[in-house]
Amino acid sequence: DSGRLFQEALDLFRKAGDRRLEAEALVNCASAQLRTGRVEEALTALEVAARMHPANGEGALLLAGVHSHLGRLDRSEEVLRRGVATCPDDAGLLRQLAIVLSSMHRDDEALVVLERARIAGRSALDAAVTSVNVAIGLRYTGKLREGLDLLLSVLPQHPVLNGHLE
Repeated sequence: DSGRLFQEALDLFRKAGDRRLEAEALVNCASAQLRTGRVEEALTALEVAARMHPANGEGALLLAGVHSHLGRLDRSEEVLRRGVATCPDDAGLLRQLAIVLSSMHRDDEALVVLERARIAGRSALDAAVTSVNVAIGLRYTGKLREGLDLLLSVLPQHPVLNGHLE
């Protein structure tokens, strides 16, 4: 039984005092619970994991996603801001925070966060994709020229992305 095996592994991490591994196990369990439609159980596991190991970006993204799905954008923003506070260079957390802020019609704030995500991007492609998101955001806030300038500055540097857009 997978539930029993999971509980045994969780008990081992707990006995070893490894809160990071215990939190990761809870996030994995929550992910499985979500796939089977057990949203409230997953939400509880993700909340516990977030308290155990606040620097778990994957857990924060999943928890924020559940809150967003349930229409709790304010809770999603709160979770993502906590995640960004512990992992300020996590481009994924920053991008998701920008999406939530934009969903709350806080586009100017979302653009600032997207710019932080672009700078924090670990790879050239990651930075390029985030730059495209920033440019799209600029377009929607009426700053079409700034968005176009940003795209034109990024595309020549990234032939793979440029090839897909041509």
